[in-house]
Amino acid sequence: MKRHITTCPFSRSSLRRLGEWRKSVGIRTPSDNNRLGAMQEHQAR
Repeated sequence: MKRHITTCPFSRSSLRRLGEWRKSVGIRTPSDNNRLGAMQEHQAR
């Protein structure tokens, strides 16, 4: 039980960090994808 109690808060903090990292990446990735899409469309034209 001690292990479960010690790992629980750590997993929650790590999940929070992952969520924040995903949010920061999610804000950056769509703009990059749009740029790549625009580049491909421009090259195709």
